[in-house]
Amino acid sequence: MHVLLATRPISDSDIVIEFCDGDLWHYWASGIDNIFVRGGLRLHGEGYEGYFQFVEIEKLHELIRCRLLSKNSRLTGPEFRFLRKELRQSRSECAARLGVGETELAEWEERELPERVESFIRDQFRPTRLSA
Repeated sequence: MHVLLATRPISDSDIVIEFCDGDLWHYWASGIDNIFVRGGLRLHGEGYEGYFQFVEIEKLHELIRCRLLSKNSRLTGPEFRFLRKELRQSRSECAARLGVGETELAEWEERELPERVESFIRDQFRPTRLSA
């Protein structure tokens, strides 16, 4: 699993997911620079052969999704990419749904998103409403 022991102070813009007491780990495999996790890791093996694995990866991703979708500020490109992958949409599928090319979508995933794209991804996670 792609985690590193956190080496910088945590800021207000960071997202910290806490499972239990323990070290704070930077979850860089999420593709988002400011995701940190406390606890929830299990060490397998020893020394250079050892690696960490999240005990509840689905729960971790659910918590990250909830934090991203509930934040008041705009989503960043990497946050959009994380959410797109959570929808299991390839870049080409997502680009087709938005009516843009893959190159344009890739550029958005590296920088700020247009407002309509942010609305699109947030709508994908909005619960469907049943009619009475």
